[in-house]
Amino acid sequence: MFLEFEDNARKELHVKANQFGWLAVQDIGELSYQGTRFLDFTRMVENRIGKACLRDKQVL
Repeated sequence: MFLEFEDNARKELHVKANQFGWLAVQDIGELSYQGTRFLDFTRMVENRIGKACLRDKQVL
């Protein structure tokens, strides 16, 4: 899976089959990885007043 960061850098990460559906195009959030291995992703969504809040924590 290819991911793009805020600085426009791109990285390819190895993702297990059961983790592949965790991310969708244009998801924004906090990513954890080790080398080229995907570990965790916390998606950021906006609440009703436009402030970012964390939701949908994916735990391995």
